[in-house]
Amino acid sequence: MSKQDTESPVEPFKRALTSAVRSIAEEPELQVSFGTEPTGVRGDQVRLPLPPRDLPADEVARIRGAADACSLRLRHHDDNLHRRHAPMGPTAREVYEAAEQARVEAIGSRAMRGMARNLEAALEHRFAEKGFSTVNDKADAPLADAVGLLVREKLTGKPPPPSAENIVELWRPFIESRAGEDLAELDGCIGDQQKFARLTRKIIAGL
Repeated sequence: MSKQDTESPVEPFKRALTSAVRSIAEEPELQVSFGTEPTGVRGDQVRLPLPPRDLPADEVARIRGAADACSLRLRHHDDNLHRRHAPMGPTAREVYEAAEQARVEAIGSRAMRGMARNLEAALEHRFAEKGFSTVNDKADAPLADAVGLLVREKLTGKPPPPSAENIVELWRPFIESRAGEDLAELDGCIGDQQKFARLTRKIIAGL
């Protein structure tokens, strides 16, 4: 019996995803691993969610979305520049991080429809896991997440995923009344991280 006959369908999926991550990131030596630890990028290593054995379509989409988010971060983000412009204070930094992640993901979403669907599936899963669909008080709705989703909305024209609608609508009047004009300008510098970072700092100062 050949290896192809005996191996789980998960293994070819993981290999294909690894190749896709390296290709999008333009990092052929990138180390990609799968596990239960938090998804993310650290140096030349990417950690992705462990796919379930039966590969249901919704899980495939959200894992691809997590992979796309990491790949786009590596491709379009400069860590040194990011650190130079980072604000002080934990909430300000969270908003800054959320806006930058929204920027790199929007670049991919605007370029490829399939990637946009995957990224949306990953977002929907992340906010559903946090239980944000039942939140009805701003005290329970992180400002950084709301800003990140409004940045995404401005850059892609896409509304927040259903599981995050509540937190966005709770914060929208406050954010748009204080930083609406600056948010509208973000689209003009989506491809320039430095200009985007400076404008994000201006948005944070307004909040």
